[in-house]
Amino acid sequence: MRLKHLTSAIASLFIAASGQAAEEAASGSSGGGLGDTINEVRSAVGKGGSGSSSSSGGWGQVAEKALGGKSGSSDSSSASASSGSGGLAGAASGLLGGGGSSGSADSSSGGASGGASGGGDLQSKAISSVGNYAGSLISSTPTVERIAYRSQVVYLPRLELDGAVGNPFSAGGDAMFPLISSNHSIFYADVLTNFDTNNRNIFSGGLGYRHLGSETEMIWGLYGFFDYGKSKQNEYYPQATAGFEIMSNIVDFNVNAYIPVGTTEKQTGTYVTPVSTGHKLNLQTTNQFDTALAGVDTEIGFKVIPSLFHPLRAYVGYYHYGFGSVPKSINGAKLRLEQTINYSVRLFANMRYDAVFDAEWQLGVRWYIGGVRQSQEDYNSYDALRSRMMDVVPRNRSITTVQSDQVVDANSDFDVYYVNKNIAAGGTGTVENPFHTIDDALTQAKSGDKVYIYDGSYTMADDLSIAAGVSLMGSGSALQDRGYTFIAQGDAPTLNFTTTGKAVTLAEGSGLAGLNLSNATTEGSGVYVNAKNVTVSEVNTSKFKYGFEVDSATDTVTFDNVNATGAIALGGAGLHVADTAKNITVKNSTFSNNYRGVTLLQASNVTLDTVSANNNVAAPDSSGIYINGAKGVTLDNITAFGNGDQLGAATSGASGIDILTGSEVTLGSINAGHNGRVGVDIESGATVKYDADKVTGEDNGLALSTSDQAHDCLILKDGTCVKTNT
Repeated sequence: MRLKHLTSAIASLFIAASGQAAEEAASGSSGGGLGDTINEVRSAVGKGGSGSSSSSGGWGQVAEKALGGKSGSSDSSSASASSGSGGLAGAASGLLGGGGSSGSADSSSGGASGGASGGGDLQSKAISSVGNYAGSLISSTPTVERIAYRSQVVYLPRLELDGAVGNPFSAGGDAMFPLISSNHSIFYADVLTNFDTNNRNIFSGGLGYRHLGSETEMIWGLYGFFDYGKSKQNEYYPQATAGFEIMSNIVDFNVNAYIPVGTTEKQTGTYVTPVSTGHKLNLQTTNQFDTALAGVDTEIGFKVIPSLFHPLRAYVGYYHYGFGSVPKSINGAKLRLEQTINYSVRLFANMRYDAVFDAEWQLGVRWYIGGVRQSQEDYNSYDALRSRMMDVVPRNRSITTVQSDQVVDANSDFDVYYVNKNIAAGGTGTVENPFHTIDDALTQAKSGDKVYIYDGSYTMADDLSIAAGVSLMGSGSALQDRGYTFIAQGDAPTLNFTTTGKAVTLAEGSGLAGLNLSNATTEGSGVYVNAKNVTVSEVNTSKFKYGFEVDSATDTVTFDNVNATGAIALGGAGLHVADTAKNITVKNSTFSNNYRGVTLLQASNVTLDTVSANNNVAAPDSSGIYINGAKGVTLDNITAFGNGDQLGAATSGASGIDILTGSEVTLGSINAGHNGRVGVDIESGATVKYDADKVTGEDNGLALSTSDQAHDCLILKDGTCVKTNT
């Protein structure tokens, strides 16, 4: 209200002065009365009634500009003014005389007295009004510094705490410390930390400067930070951040640059993926990397609710990360809302979207402790802006990283030819376009290659010969290479033969796996080996005279997890090892329901480990394991039950294990019972090493021929042990 009255008084003064100027112009007077008057008023008002003719640009300048006059010379007497408003009015009235009597002021009356030799009543009243209200305003409001810089302000250390829910949840804090400050500027240090549920944590410290313009009512600032942050992949990176900001009561703006320093890319993992492509088994080695990206972001904001104390501001922005040669770049948009509740509490909402991180959003609150402290009296827009001098720096509180993969292909050094009877003829043998017949694949395969047969029942018109170094395998085994599985184990395909010969013949260095072999004649051999370095695994044979036949030239052959049944022809066996074959290993295998389970004739260095030879009952002499003249035979973890055609008979039928004259055998753990004669029958002339505690049987165990007294113990059917050499 005081300012309103002062404005009215100045307007009256301007009207009166205009009238005086018109009269002087009509009379041709060019005196300096008006100019003197203005100067004196400026002197009186500008100093709050001090009477000095010099002015620092306060209300005296305002009055002079409002009147628009030029200062002239004046020899008017000086005026004295009391501290009250009336004194200033009296001084102004006396000065208007321009050479007349000096005015006296009564500080208690509030009016103006004295002669006015050169002015009229209107002019006197206007001057009196200006004096009264100017003096009153100056005496009850801050000094001229209040007008130029507003009230004095104190910048205290400020702590900001914040928390948010959403995607992600986060919590953090920011501390700002004024280092050098004035009413309108601050040089500060700032430290912050932030944690979120996306594992993006940061620790940061920096310096900044903010300046508040006294006339523009705008804050501008510069800042720089050193950040140390963790990525989603638990990798830490250092980063430099620099930015520029503008804050005003109308619009806000900021722009930031983020520059990783030091090592910006770290390997976080490696995995291998087996992939079948064409004829090759390809191991794709994927190296995973985490890369910190340089970037920029910017945003502009406006007041949505222009309240002095509780404004709502809305910000829209853009960000880009990934300059130079990087695995990925990121372009995104962001939106931010901030509602001021009071100086200490603000609510915020953050939203952002890009194609890499998808959408993220948060709702949260900030709590300020300390910071700007200033008078709330006559609080105005300038004060509201200055209260933001210690706001949190508008920047991204995380290190931005992206994950990438580098794939290295490593193909097998051999080819695989695929066979699938359910695919029409004309295929090329690739995994995408298999052959229709096994013969087509074996024709193409060379040493080191594999032929893989998918599940199904295949009718075989001819026997198969596997070339040296070639492996024939079915889906009953996993297709593997370099320790990795390309096709998992499934049901085995069945190859149906009608043969009296050798269904599958293996040459040197070849292999057979994951197949069922069946025959309609109970003759011939299912698998025939007369070569070196052969491996047979996960193969089942049925109704051949010999499920597996190892001939005399064989050296270094391994049978693992094989099964033979139905070898019931006279003299037949699930596994038949002929004269002079050597270095034969059989493990994890079963030979049942055959004429004999296993026959070892004159072979050497044969090991049977974890083998079952049960229920071989085709004839009275159907032994589980029959050894005749073989040397260097080791039997361990052997089960031989129910062999021979007279189960439980003491004097007739075959035994679980028959060891004939000239054989050299070492017995390990043997469980042989319920056989036609005894569990283990050792003839005179055989050399057998055994541990009596490891050779057991339920109703008949180990028997020796009566002429052989070389052994320590005779285990009879009743389980008693008779010392024979004492």
